[in-house]
Amino acid sequence: MGKLRALRWLGAAVLMGLSLVSAQAADVKVTLLENTDLPGFDYSIIKDTDLDACRSACVDDNICRAFTFNAQSNWCFLKGDTSETAEFAGATSGRVSRAPSLSVTEAARQAELPFPPQDLISQAKSFATALPSTDAPPPKTTYADLVAAAEQAVAEENPAGAIVAFRQAPAINANDRAVWQSLADVALARAKAVAGQAEGDNSYDLASTGTSAAMNAFLRSTERDDRAVALKSLAEGMEYREMWREVIATYRASLALAPSKQLQAHLDDVIAQHGFRITSHEVDAESASPRICVLFSDPLPSGSTDLSGYVVVPNAAAGGH
Repeated sequence: MGKLRALRWLGAAVLMGLSLVSAQAADVKVTLLENTDLPGFDYSIIKDTDLDACRSACVDDNICRAFTFNAQSNWCFLKGDTSETAEFAGATSGRVSRAPSLSVTEAARQAELPFPPQDLISQAKSFATALPSTDAPPPKTTYADLVAAAEQAVAEENPAGAIVAFRQAPAINANDRAVWQSLADVALARAKAVAGQAEGDNSYDLASTGTSAAMNAFLRSTERDDRAVALKSLAEGMEYREMWREVIATYRASLALAPSKQLQAHLDDVIAQHGFRITSHEVDAESASPRICVLFSDPLPSGSTDLSGYVVVPNAAAGGH
């Protein structure tokens, strides 16, 4: 009976494993192109391999969008994006599509942002698009080399070196959410460190880098915790632009995804200093109809908006003012 139960358990485990493989395979579609090259966008080269291994390497790497296998050299080129095809005898290429697609993920993330984000999204995308020109990596440097160099610089407390490498890595492949988040973390930490210095205060520029990196990380995030971290970084970067309404709303969105006592305390402080509040008031108690003049930190809504909710007098008689 023990052996029978073991065999049944093994059979069930095999079926579960096959189901998992099928579910994972259903999320990735590969379109093969024979005798075809997809020029450009190489981020990794695998030598002494075969077509099946090349295909699997791309499918298993979430930042891979295409590959080309050269049967003459047995080299595999993993690519972060696709390009126009080029005829190449002996080469087999593949375009890899994943579900959800980046466009679907971006649309879902944009819908979560608690303010009109188009300007910041456009800036983030322009930042990413410009990196191959503004931050071109050294020749023959691979994506993995740059990520490793950036992480080493962080470990050695060399933020300037980390920022350089973290900017160069997405110049090769911009698909990795984690690299964008790391760039945001390092840039914003450096901005905080240099803010207020008599010389060398480039905190605003660093915060701009951090804001764009955080937005790029957020637009590529699917997991709840990743989205919360990216939103926190986005709000932190916007503080340097004094976008206080957006900052407060974005911190709240981050907390809704992942509660944090430390972040809540910071949000409370931001609200106390920059939230909607009374900045001054004058009381005229001697007139026949006593009145108070109140100055708010932000303009009140205009038009037909009911403003009675902005001033509430506790225990006032019904109909009183």
